[in-house]
Amino acid sequence: MKIHEDPLFTFELEREPGILRFLWTEKTAHMTDGDFTRALSLYADFAAKHRASALLVDVRNFRHQPGPEMGKWRNEVLVPRYRAAGVRRFAYVTGSDAPMPPKRSSMTAAKEPFETRYFHSLEEAEKWLAQRPCPIRSVMATYRLRPGSLGDSGVRRARSKY
Repeated sequence: MKIHEDPLFTFELEREPGILRFLWTEKTAHMTDGDFTRALSLYADFAAKHRASALLVDVRNFRHQPGPEMGKWRNEVLVPRYRAAGVRRFAYVTGSDAPMPPKRSSMTAAKEPFETRYFHSLEEAEKWLAQRPCPIRSVMATYRLRPGSLGDSGVRRARSKY
């Protein structure tokens, strides 16, 4: 379902399984870094509003060349917003002519709180995003023992009581 349209991009939401699509248009060839940050900020707003756990950015029609400071801005501003929104997976659709995975750039965060992958097709990305990730759970228990409770005399005393 289309939830936002702009000359530079469109957002679509698929409530089940919680995928928020970001589709760039070819009009991005004439956009500025200000347009770019506005679009990405709005995307983060929509991710939070709709509690989308899976984000998909289709860059096949993206033509803008972001400035060198955009990667740092993304890491410092957007990544925490995606984390707060509950994002678990992030997919980029790069098209069939892009190398897989693309070389790391200033636009790719070194350490993100969600899994990020790159795909040649929309179908591949959506299939991966629709899979429910296995939650990793860990439990830590702390036991405090009384001094001497593991010694022979402590064991004998415990047995004699029961």
